[in-house]
Amino acid sequence: MSFPVSKVRAAQAVACLFGPFFLLFTSLIAQGAEAKHWGFGPLEMFPIESQIQLVSPLDANNDGLSDLIVSNPRKSELTLLLNQTGHEGANPEGNRQVLKNVNDGVNRLPPDARFKTKSILIQSRPKALATGALDQDALPDIIFYDDRETLTVLWNGKEGAWSEKTTWRVTDGIPGLKSLMIKDLNMDALPDIALLGESQVSIFYNKGGRAFDQPRNIQIPSGVTSFEPVDVNQDHQLDLVFHVPNRKDGLYICLRNARSFGNFIQVPSIPFAKVFWQHDTYHGKVQMFAISDHLDQLMAYELGLRPSAKSTEKTDSGALQMIRFPEFSGIKRGVCWADMNEDGRDDCLVSDPDAGLLNVFLSNQQEGWDEPRIFPSLTGVQELTVMDWGRDGGLEVFLLSKDEDQIGHAHWDSVSKIMSYPEKLPSLSKPLVMQGQTSGAGHSSPSLVVLHENDQGWAVSTIGSELSMQTQSFQGSLKGIPERLMLHDLDQDDRVDCLVFTPYEPLICLRQQTEGIYETIELTPPGGSWQGGWATSGDLDADGRSELIMPFKNMVRAYNMTSRTLSNDTDASTLDWALQVVGQINGPSNASSLRSGVVLEDDEGAATHVALFDVSGSRLHVAEQDSKGVWRVIDGQDMAVNELVRLQQLENEGSQEILLLCEGKDGATVNTMGGQAPLLKAMGKQRSMAREARLQSLLSADFDQDGMPEVFALETSEHRVECFQLEPDQSFSILNQWSVFEKRSYRNQGAAFPEPKEGIVADFTGDGLLDLCLIVHDRVIL
Repeated sequence: MSFPVSKVRAAQAVACLFGPFFLLFTSLIAQGAEAKHWGFGPLEMFPIESQIQLVSPLDANNDGLSDLIVSNPRKSELTLLLNQTGHEGANPEGNRQVLKNVNDGVNRLPPDARFKTKSILIQSRPKALATGALDQDALPDIIFYDDRETLTVLWNGKEGAWSEKTTWRVTDGIPGLKSLMIKDLNMDALPDIALLGESQVSIFYNKGGRAFDQPRNIQIPSGVTSFEPVDVNQDHQLDLVFHVPNRKDGLYICLRNARSFGNFIQVPSIPFAKVFWQHDTYHGKVQMFAISDHLDQLMAYELGLRPSAKSTEKTDSGALQMIRFPEFSGIKRGVCWADMNEDGRDDCLVSDPDAGLLNVFLSNQQEGWDEPRIFPSLTGVQELTVMDWGRDGGLEVFLLSKDEDQIGHAHWDSVSKIMSYPEKLPSLSKPLVMQGQTSGAGHSSPSLVVLHENDQGWAVSTIGSELSMQTQSFQGSLKGIPERLMLHDLDQDDRVDCLVFTPYEPLICLRQQTEGIYETIELTPPGGSWQGGWATSGDLDADGRSELIMPFKNMVRAYNMTSRTLSNDTDASTLDWALQVVGQINGPSNASSLRSGVVLEDDEGAATHVALFDVSGSRLHVAEQDSKGVWRVIDGQDMAVNELVRLQQLENEGSQEILLLCEGKDGATVNTMGGQAPLLKAMGKQRSMAREARLQSLLSADFDQDGMPEVFALETSEHRVECFQLEPDQSFSILNQWSVFEKRSYRNQGAAFPEPKEGIVADFTGDGLLDLCLIVHDRVIL
């Protein structure tokens, strides 16, 4: 039992016997003769079974006393420890009944122990466990995820019956103390269930009456092993915080709004082995306690915001917002960015080629993106484009499906936010790539430009809103498989040309002569064929016209297409077209491998800087011109982008912040350049007192009720518990430490788990004071 003590002498201690081992619990003492002291009462032990784990507190019978439940994998059961404090026959703090064998007091529970045990047979081995009242009957229910890939709710029935259950099949759940939670995540006063998986988190929203919605799956960053509910922005809604252990910048925040969870925001940080979040009511802040990646230090941080950049620093990296795409088995998927909800910010459309679905991530008022709205679509969609095809203010979404060998178009209702099922466009044999173009620049109306194969070889077709189609065929076959069709005025004659990119092949320019009529020009950039990457257009040389910007080795170059007149024996002159380099930006080193460059424009449309993506270190660089007009890299930022697909500046109307998209194969990262960004403010750190420390877990609570938390560290190399106090000046002070046991195994056997394994904090004595509960070997120690 824990208790407050006044003016306790520093030498006062409590000795406890653990079988053949001797445990010493010293009173935890604040500095000063008149300081308030507190400590722990005599040790209580409750042997269960070896390998017990996943301890969780609950009030199983609603008697106001904290009970315990642990997983007992050796017997494929859950062991419930019912608190008997104050019950007839219970004498947890008095003298124990005389036992015939002194060892019986260690190996079994006395009849007057604080807890009595009850077994719940489940015939599986839980990997994650949580408790909470799910059906609003004030009785806690038990939920666990087991080795059979089943998520099960055991409903708390009358007289302690646990016979009724609800199950779901979940294939990718992961084990852990922080992989399963019961919390009201949508703020409807009904507790929900969330299970962490290898690639997604599955949320089961509670409908009441023991009914749940179908799981809402949110794709998560790779490598996540734990998540916690925290009101990060203090808007009285629970957000989710995810952690990837031992990875730089491995913290991610997912903010909750009125409708759904938003995208992920990456928190700049050093690598941590484990993190533990809490709300500091004393300071009104969000705190994080962490174990260092070397497992030897306790660290404390405060989560805040870095202010927006000054007007002269608008290219400074801001919040990194991440959208995770659905997993798929192919090489290419359709992705498009367009303003679908008319708020001035681009939204994200992503195809799920395997499932035949289309995901629409709409921007929200938190300057992020909501969970996707999902609509049925074609299978195998590899390209998407959006435009006001009929010039009626409505948006049409075009989908190119290689599996179904067709192009479909679907109507988007901006009011209801619903997309119709795609209708097939007029027959086009084997569409390869496509791009939408607006009116102007040589075209009288919006149209869809499609490159496809036909009987004569290949062709380019322009399709208008009334399904009028103009096709121009070309003899022969294309070299390779085209990867992208780009619309750009390459020769700067005010007519948009079509550029066909095929990896390791010459660039094909379909130079527009009149509307819908093209001539074919094969271009080889200086230095060799195009070797992949993402080409963009922008005014790099500040002449008022856009150039083609393509990556080349450790640089990006700006090109125009120029011609010269050639004469021949027939007195008929011909034009010889070639790419001319009009600008170049080198990467930060010779080892750089740039894959794209994009000219950044401010809110007035003026080009100020150029963003470069270097795949050699997965870094985003920013370059600016010096006084001599030479472009130089001035800044760099690590980006968690897998296989860069696209680099693009997104629309952000009405804001001075620049939204820079770095799109990869499995997701997109948007850098809010010049905007606010999450910031971890270091508060204090303290090394473990063990020589070769290996911290297993942290437990924090305000034991002495002074508004400042105490932190208990479970150290496994010397099997200790270490106690630290977070002082008002945000530094750590060492309060005490003690060994839980002396040998690695109490039966001189090799330990299968680090010891002590787990711990929780709760009031188990009913006196209003917090107690410490540990799981060690085969027993619960209170």
